[in-house]
Amino acid sequence: MPVEKFANRFATTLSAAVADTTGTSISVANAAVTALQGGQFRVRVGDELMLVTATGAAGASPWTVTRGVEGSTATTHASGVAVTHVLTAASRGPTGTAGTWFTDTFGTFDPRTVSAGVVVGLNVLIAGRAEMPRAGTISDLALYVHVASGNISVAVYDVDATTMTQLWTTGAIVCPAAGWRSVGNPALAVAAGDQRMFVVTADNGTMQVGRTALVNNLVGTLPPDYLPGATRMHGSLATSHPAPATITVASFGAVTSIPAFIGRVT
Repeated sequence: MPVEKFANRFATTLSAAVADTTGTSISVANAAVTALQGGQFRVRVGDELMLVTATGAAGASPWTVTRGVEGSTATTHASGVAVTHVLTAASRGPTGTAGTWFTDTFGTFDPRTVSAGVVVGLNVLIAGRAEMPRAGTISDLALYVHVASGNISVAVYDVDATTMTQLWTTGAIVCPAAGWRSVGNPALAVAAGDQRMFVVTADNGTMQVGRTALVNNLVGTLPPDYLPGATRMHGSLATSHPAPATITVASFGAVTSIPAFIGRVT
């Protein structure tokens, strides 16, 4: 099986137009960084996702690609269009365990490197939303702890425009040590395309979760409805600890930081 490669914030542009929807080679302005060479990786070109299966010498053009992967549509692209490396639902998970991994950032970060944190806050929840990549069962869930302190709770909610109902929770648990930490096996059945909200609360003002993105800096790469809006792709809410049985969507406050969750559907 090819090794999936990842790199932080790699992006380039097309150096030549993609004139058809069936070609399997693209030309880019900048060579792929060393971290992406020798395996396969995924890029977004416009609204199309492509799987890069080979590059030229030292990562240079041309790149061999599979077009329109993961349900996206192959289309034509003008020279100069942005080519952005992404982590997608079908990318291989960080532990190499069987199953399909997902994140609550719609494929905009490398889960192996989370360099910043955000305070959850005393009796406050922060949340990020994810779309399930396939039918199956959510069998693993992990949270990035940036600063460990006190007790936390983690919960999963259904997604509704008015009231979100808790489907699973850890209850109040001792905050794990810093780093990626498994928080349990929700064992929740899902269908492909289902959306779930992933929430963390804390009983103190010191604990920090990993921050996967500043939304204001990613407007160009996140789906438009990721920004604060009626259905809230992410947000914060003053609440009790541990996480409550329901969340009133209209009460969500806008935040620019998304808590770092990864999960696996098997």
